[in-house]
Amino acid sequence: MCTSTEPDQKTAPSAPSTAPLFWVDSWDLIHCPGWWAKQRIRFGTVVFLVVMLGMYFDRDDVALRSFSSFFLERSVKEREQAEKLLEYQNMRGGRVLLQPIAKPSREDWRGGLDAITFSLEFQKTLNTSLLELCDFLEQHFLSDSHDTIKKLGDHLGSLTRLTSSETHGSMGEYLFDKHTL
Repeated sequence: MCTSTEPDQKTAPSAPSTAPLFWVDSWDLIHCPGWWAKQRIRFGTVVFLVVMLGMYFDRDDVALRSFSSFFLERSVKEREQAEKLLEYQNMRGGRVLLQPIAKPSREDWRGGLDAITFSLEFQKTLNTSLLELCDFLEQHFLSDSHDTIKKLGDHLGSLTRLTSSETHGSMGEYLFDKHTL
């Protein structure tokens, strides 16, 4: 899953110099700088997309105010999520380095259904990448942590029974050390 320290060129296409900028370089909790770089770009793209959709529906030739409000409210939530990612990385020693975000492949929609379908596809991409992180954490950390908790609990129970006798408690601990650990 993690092989690169640079963003994948397919995920970070070049964009005009007027595109919004969004990037952070930092020490990564799970040592997957390629994943984090892609994730930052995905978050930035989603924020940009939902603002763009909100403004599209606010145009005088479209004038669907509730669609506009829906997407603009989503943009605030998406921005907050992106900020949480940036704040977390900043807390871990990150430095902000700005990179362009490519504009979405479309700027015009046939209506609300088309726009929501387009937005849904972006959200699914973002969600899939977050699920990849969950799978990675589960595979590399949670199962080992669960096994360690189980083993420590078993040892605690055995050691408690062996050391419960006041006269032979030290002997029980000694035997546990020699034969169990």
